[in-house]
Amino acid sequence: MGIATATVDFNNYLGKNLQGIAVEPNGGVWFSAAQLGTAAAIPAGSTVGIAVHITNRLIWFRSGSGNWNNSASANPATGAGGFSISTFSSATIFPAVIWRGNQGTAQIAMTAPSWLTVPPTGFSPWAQESTPTAAKISGAASLSSSGVLASNAAAAEAVPTNPAGTTSVSIQVMQGLAGSITPGASGRVLFMASSDGFNTNAVGQGFVVQLRYGTGTAPGNGATATGTALGGAVKGATAIVSSPQQIPFALQSMVSSLTPGTTYWFDLGLSAIGGGTATIENISLTAIEM
Repeated sequence: MGIATATVDFNNYLGKNLQGIAVEPNGGVWFSAAQLGTAAAIPAGSTVGIAVHITNRLIWFRSGSGNWNNSASANPATGAGGFSISTFSSATIFPAVIWRGNQGTAQIAMTAPSWLTVPPTGFSPWAQESTPTAAKISGAASLSSSGVLASNAAAAEAVPTNPAGTTSVSIQVMQGLAGSITPGASGRVLFMASSDGFNTNAVGQGFVVQLRYGTGTAPGNGATATGTALGGAVKGATAIVSSPQQIPFALQSMVSSLTPGTTYWFDLGLSAIGGGTATIENISLTAIEM
């Protein structure tokens, strides 16, 4: 976390290029892909102080109320021991946070009432006692004009038409439900489906159903099983009477490594047990990015 210009590349770590300078959790201070020095290490959940001298183009970091830039002699109030940000001389500067692996949360305290530690003498709030007028936020949240953070995490829900059943025994075929989600933040998505299933009227006949997902064109009804199977395969079978028995089921499984911005289809694979025609109906599909 640190500062950046409006042209910073959010696909790289902050400090990878000339558009940002930042401190990382181990205390390293990075700018233009080089480590300038070391500030105090920053444990998870701690407060990071950042002091920026706009006129002299200097910056200091500290963890909690510790030493600025990990030096007892560094002092923003006197201008001592600051890291240079002179290359930002012609650019507007913004507070910035980028997480490696799309994970993490931060509260940026830009107004005096929100400060968590005592500021250096002579330093004033980054923003006035109002909402910010400009911000660039990418990843798990966006900032509205009123200063309210809103999640960029995606969600999708569908109630597909009941698909045609299958006589395929032991080998799953796709149901052509064409559920779809495009992650926008973490890429960590919970897939869910609920329905009921049945088979024709012989005792011992039934169905096997399983969540599947993939990229590209969504498979149609009856297509050979494709994509990646999710979670366990659920079975239902007629046990006593020789007539179709609607058996309700619910499936859910988490995928933690999808690519934000990529569209994924999700569907159900279905096969029959013991012959007959396995069928599912009254389907609800849901996908939620966490």
